[in-house]
Amino acid sequence: MSALRFTPRHGRRLLQNWLPTKSCLLPRRLGGLQLNVSGIIGPALGGVLLYFLGANWVFAVNALCFVVVIVALLQWKEPEAESGFPLENFLESFSTAVRYVRYSPSIQVVLARNVLFAFFISVIPSLIPVIGLKELRLQPCSLGLLFASMAAGSVFSAIFVLPRAREKLSSNTLIVLGNLLVAVVYVLMALVRQRELFLVVAALAGAGWTLSASELWVAAQRTMPSWARGRMNATVIMLSQGAIALGGNVWGFSSQADGVNVTLIVAAVAMALSLLLAIPLSINFTTSLSFEPPPISCVMMPLVNNPQPCDGPVAITFEIEIDRLRGREFLRLMREVRLIHRRNGAFSWRLDEDLTRSNIYRIEMMVPSWTGYLLQRERLTKAEQETINKVWRFHVGEGVPEERYYLCVKRALDARGTTVAHSSSMPTAPVDLCAQEAQRASRAVH
Repeated sequence: MSALRFTPRHGRRLLQNWLPTKSCLLPRRLGGLQLNVSGIIGPALGGVLLYFLGANWVFAVNALCFVVVIVALLQWKEPEAESGFPLENFLESFSTAVRYVRYSPSIQVVLARNVLFAFFISVIPSLIPVIGLKELRLQPCSLGLLFASMAAGSVFSAIFVLPRAREKLSSNTLIVLGNLLVAVVYVLMALVRQRELFLVVAALAGAGWTLSASELWVAAQRTMPSWARGRMNATVIMLSQGAIALGGNVWGFSSQADGVNVTLIVAAVAMALSLLLAIPLSINFTTSLSFEPPPISCVMMPLVNNPQPCDGPVAITFEIEIDRLRGREFLRLMREVRLIHRRNGAFSWRLDEDLTRSNIYRIEMMVPSWTGYLLQRERLTKAEQETINKVWRFHVGEGVPEERYYLCVKRALDARGTTVAHSSSMPTAPVDLCAQEAQRASRAVH
């Protein structure tokens, strides 16, 4: 099952890497084939082989096919983006992903919709085999026809329905219609017992599944900056698979206790009622998101001490003087700034008011290392930078708010029997951060 779920979503990611950015619509359409063309051929061929060779040989041939895929993937080399920073270790990467999910409302909405959809769509893989074997009295070798019909519906939906529907309807509307279609399918699954008609129902299930799943996947990609795409895709897949596993257990136990037909009707009603959440959890906002990088800013204090990449934690502070009459507006914007800094790498963030001077606020954030701070600057988008600039325009003091950097020396204080200063605190030539950032931008362009 893990290999089966790896294929469609990661295949779409490979397509996005292979094709140029301007051709992003093509991998979206290809990725819309949730149960693709191979899903039509595979189940039917598997049923034939099961009849002639038996289950053991079918699994052996399937395993051999996966070995061929593994060999092909080992030959493939993904182009690596150049970066002037050391790679994050596993714990840093994991904590960064958790922080991004926690402090990014947009990805939270998409994750919630994916989990909700995955929980209800798990009815199909959980109960269709039960209906096919027990209700329709299909032979095991004929059960593949149901999945082949689902795949045919998926292909039809992705090729003929989705492109036209996307031109006329919003993403949220498409998902609602897809979910409604799946809910109707559940009712039909409980009522239809003619084999030929049930194949049509299975095709409708594949069409509804593709309609909703592909739009949710596209919406998820719109909410992810390039630096977090791998981690966020892994998060989407992990939570979706968890919801499918949970749903499979719930619907399985329900069908055992109350029967398949009752379970299908309950699932249909519950799924229809869950669509009310599509109003507060609408994903239409994803079409307006932009992760365009900001222009290079030279408002950076030069360093007289050159820290090593792994030195940290590092505290960054600002002092800002505001007009008391604009205090409410200032605090509202600072809530957005806090989310920006936290999701881009800061593990601590605070806003303090000076008790010795009126209308003076001090912003302090902490990042795990000096590299973490540079990464945070690199991750800022144009929209996020504009939000931060709005805060700086609240400043009524002289000049602009100065950015100060402080390196934690706790380890040096705790060290015993040595008077050697920490290597990063030894005097060096001033470091021009603006020049470094311009060099990185130049490398990115070339």
